[in-house]
Amino acid sequence: MPCLCSVSDVEGGCGDAPDNSWSPSDSELVDTYHVLHKLGNIGMEGERLKIDLWLDQEERIVAFSIIQETHHGGFKTVVWAHTANGTAHLRWYNQSANEIAGITEVLETIRRRDDVNDCFERVSEQMHKNWESNKLRWNGG
Repeated sequence: MPCLCSVSDVEGGCGDAPDNSWSPSDSELVDTYHVLHKLGNIGMEGERLKIDLWLDQEERIVAFSIIQETHHGGFKTVVWAHTANGTAHLRWYNQSANEIAGITEVLETIRRRDDVNDCFERVSEQMHKNWESNKLRWNGG
C-alpha cells in the first residue's frame, strides 16, 4: 500500500528527475490539503478517491497524490498517481496490494511550478475516465 509521503521521499523511489524538470523544495511546501471522496453511485458504494495536495505560500498546488481505492476486505489501492522528482507518475496495484511490476507510467514532466495545477487537472480527469479499466487491471483482467 503506498504511503502518502513527502514529495522528495516517494516510496520505492521514482528515479532521477528528467532534465529541465521542476520540483518544489521542502521550504515551498507550506500546507497540505486532504480530501476523501466517497463515490455513492449505484454499484460504486465501496469506491473512493484519496487526494492530497501540497500547497505553496500562494496556495498554488506544487505537488499531489491521487489514489483510487476499492473496498475488498478493506480498502485497497487500485492505482496511484503522484508527483515526484519533476514528473507525474501512475502506478497500478493488484488485489494483494502489491505494485504491478513494470507498468509504472510517467505521465508527464513538470517543467515549471505552474504546470502542476494543469497536470493535476489532467490526471484527475484521466483517473475518472479510466475508473473501470483501472479496476479490471486490478482484478487481473
